[in-house]
Amino acid sequence: MGRTVNRRHFIFSSLAISSLSMPGCKNLGAIDYPKLTFKHLNPLNFNVANLKVVNVFQPTFKHPSVEHNFPQTPHQVAKIWASERLKPIGNIGTAHFTIEDASVTEISLDLDKGITAIFKDQQSHQYNARIAAKLEVTGVPNIAQAVARASATRSHTLHEGASINDRQKLWFELTELIMRDFDQAMVAAIQKYLSQFLI
Repeated sequence: MGRTVNRRHFIFSSLAISSLSMPGCKNLGAIDYPKLTFKHLNPLNFNVANLKVVNVFQPTFKHPSVEHNFPQTPHQVAKIWASERLKPIGNIGTAHFTIEDASVTEISLDLDKGITAIFKDQQSHQYNARIAAKLEVTGVPNIAQAVARASATRSHTLHEGASINDRQKLWFELTELIMRDFDQAMVAAIQKYLSQFLI
């Protein structure tokens, strides 16, 4: 479908003790994609009493942002990730999962307009996605701050002449892959900075 560029970025904080907008109408030939889930992965059991999931990312609904057109928006999938991967099984404290970024932007790529262009499979659009979130534990005695942060980015390109279904398929795969990257990044951050809360 296109070329893929994968770049994963981790941002960890220390533990302290004390898109071209698509039309609103439905495509009659659209594919019904499955809902992304993380139930196949073992949950991370936390020694806290509560889990709160907050989304502070606000989509603009304007080009170049396109995440609102996805079959399942990245921030919706990030919420599912938190609810299925983070399990509070303790008696005190709260784990706060905050979605800080869940954006996807679309860039129109320059195309070769020369006579040789008809022999090329050109990429016409690039989609840059980013997921960023933090997990903070509060309300635990003798712990002033306990925070882990992680982010992941991916870029996919779409070939010239792609159909609406081609675009939707790329968006679905982009969401699936970036959430896989984010899962690995956040698990690594949790194991490094919040391991004392894991059961």
